[in-house]
Amino acid sequence: VYAFEPMDACYERLRRTVELNDQANVEPVPVALGRAAGRMSLAVDGAALDGDHRLVRSADETPGRSMQTVEIVRGDDLIHDRGFRPPNIVKLDVQAAEEDVLLGLDVALRDPACRAVVYEVHFYIYAKKGDPDAPVRIDRHLRDCGFGTIHRLDRNHFLASK
Repeated sequence: VYAFEPMDACYERLRRTVELNDQANVEPVPVALGRAAGRMSLAVDGAALDGDHRLVRSADETPGRSMQTVEIVRGDDLIHDRGFRPPNIVKLDVQAAEEDVLLGLDVALRDPACRAVVYEVHFYIYAKKGDPDAPVRIDRHLRDCGFGTIHRLDRNHFLASK
């Protein structure tokens, strides 16, 4: 299991939890996944470990939040560069960065070994960003990658499978 967590405090909590529970099969990775490598600002939720942190292009998108600069990597590059196997399952909860993460995992998603993607779509964040069509593009991309079945699990959660 590769667990990606770019927020410093959450990463440290994840790392400690893995260590305390002797979970040798879990590797915390302190980066965010995206469609292109680079750096971005992470708007940190006031309750630091609550998890409503968002990648933003400008602090104006989330006034009143503290910012942390985080490294963004393409999942396909990370898999190639570190010699990781393509994932069997991808689980995303990335506060309206789903499309970017999935585009950066294009090769991995097309690999027959990748059988399922579980993801949360933050419709209200996409609408607030002026991009209400992102969920449709996510669905289309997953179908293009071979995920023939997409189930809506509840209001915001989906399971795509091959």
